[in-house]
Amino acid sequence: MAALVTLDGRYFAGLGAATPAIAGVIGLSGPYDFLPLEEDDVKDMFGPPSRYPDSQPINFVRADAPPMLLVHGLSDDTVWPRNSINFAAALHALGVPVTLRLYPKLTHSDTVAALSTPLRFRAPILADIGGFVEPG
Repeated sequence: MAALVTLDGRYFAGLGAATPAIAGVIGLSGPYDFLPLEEDDVKDMFGPPSRYPDSQPINFVRADAPPMLLVHGLSDDTVWPRNSINFAAALHALGVPVTLRLYPKLTHSDTVAALSTPLRFRAPILADIGGFVEPG
C-alpha cells in the first residue's frame, strides 16, 4: 500500500491534497506486480476486472519516485518474490534508487518476524532498514 500511495498521485488528489514529499519507501514482502488474479477470494477485493491494473504499483513506476528498499523472502508463497524482483527492475530501469534484498529461507511473515528481538538472527533486515534510513 505504501508503494501504491507513493506512486499513484490519485490518492492524494482525491483528498484535494498535494502529494507529500516522501523521502523513501520500505517494502517488506510487498504485492507490487501480482496479476493475473487467480484466487476467487481476492478477485472481489480488486474488482471489477477493469480496475485490476490500478492495484499494481508496478504500473505507476516513474523516474521521480523516491528511493526504495524492497525486502522479500524467496520462500514466500503468499506474495511471490517476483513481485519485488519485477518492481525493483522497473524502478531501476527508470533510474530510481532501489535496493533489493532477497533472503533464501524466509517466508512471507518471516520478513517481519526477523525484526523482532528473538528472531533477529534469521536475517539482517533491521540492519538493512537502518542502512537505508541512515546511510553510511
